[in-house]
Amino acid sequence: MSQVGHHIAYLFTARLAPLGLEPAHFGILSHLAAVDGRSQQELADLLKVHRNAMVGLVDELEEADWCAVRSIPPIDAPMRSI
Repeated sequence: MSQVGHHIAYLFTARLAPLGLEPAHFGILSHLAAVDGRSQQELADLLKVHRNAMVGLVDELEEADWCAVRSIPPIDAPMRSI
């Protein structure tokens, strides 16, 4: 079973590569497609990724024009939505 999972993960990664994406990027984009304007913290919580790692992933997506980051007017603390 683990060989099948590994093979599927390999194929998925290979299919994303021509787009300049990795599976982690796909996860972020999937959540953004469902609900636009999530904060980086929300995405980190949903995907169980450390917030520092999420910042790097979102920066990569923004540099590749897969998303746009904009500021959210502060209520209690400054946030950025994607």
